[in-house]
Amino acid sequence: MKAAYIAIDSADGAGKDFQADLLVKAFAAADIPCQIINEPHATDDGKVLYDMATKGDANRWSAFAEACLWTAARNKANITYTQPALAEGRWVITHRSPLTTLAYQAYGKGMDIDLCRTMQNAAMERAPDFYLILDVAPEVGMARKSIQKGEDNLDRFEREGLPLQERVRNALLKEVSLTGKPYQIIDANADKATVHNAILTAINTRFGTNLQPSL
Repeated sequence: MKAAYIAIDSADGAGKDFQADLLVKAFAAADIPCQIINEPHATDDGKVLYDMATKGDANRWSAFAEACLWTAARNKANITYTQPALAEGRWVITHRSPLTTLAYQAYGKGMDIDLCRTMQNAAMERAPDFYLILDVAPEVGMARKSIQKGEDNLDRFEREGLPLQERVRNALLKEVSLTGKPYQIIDANADKATVHNAILTAINTRFGTNLQPSL
């Protein structure tokens, strides 16, 4: 079975990290080589860029500057891990994708959409083969983040609240339909097990795998 490149994307509070980890466990149980890559955190440089992008006051960076930080982190992760893993026959599961930057920095914060698309295309040798959009109501996602992290520990983007999250959610649903790639919208308002099962069903249907629940 040819290795595929799967991206998991969402607005904040949809449970991407948790669901990506469960998905990798399901691949491991099926004895399918798989690598998980959290794009902003995948490399040491990416971690530095992530901290630069998420810490500080709301006006620390322009939308363009934010896009530069995220795109640089994505490019480093893509070169260092994503493309080598695919070349070696391992499936790749990524937290986030170019859609994230389009949604947050272009639709969410006003950066020129065409310029943002050009930057994302230049950052990657290969786009994801399949997108999973975890669709969560902004008020649900932000409530989860507040409980998880505490109001005082929210990052720059989370502190912007519901208006930004609403724009991001709408942008993801729009942009994924324009990629020309297959995708599945997953209702992430549901409980964790239900979301996990929906993700497995989407992948098994698309790729003919037989992944079983790991939760």
